[in-house]
Amino acid sequence: MALFDARVTLVGGALAGPLGLVLLLVAFTPIVYLGRVGLTGLGPESAAVAAAPSARLRWTGGREPGWSRRPALGLVRAIPAEIRANRPALTALAVVALAVLGLLIAAIGVGV
Repeated sequence: MALFDARVTLVGGALAGPLGLVLLLVAFTPIVYLGRVGLTGLGPESAAVAAAPSARLRWTGGREPGWSRRPALGLVRAIPAEIRANRPALTALAVVALAVLGLLIAAIGVGV
């Protein structure tokens, strides 16, 4: 909300009267297309999405033949394979973490 508050402040300071109101309405137009994207996401998934691999975290076992049977070494060697197998889920987690970080920074900037 800090972004929209900044837009209101900039428009209010730059223009007064009806032209300022029109400019303010134009500044809020992203709500229209972001709302449309959000509503589309609530609909049923298409055939292409259903056929795609799952984005859920999963443990593939990660051990390849010939590796040492020591658990710690096997775990360390399995990390790259597990990262590759879980790339969509890890990317989604990173996006959520960045969004939360952005919200925290915006809240701190506003003084909440």
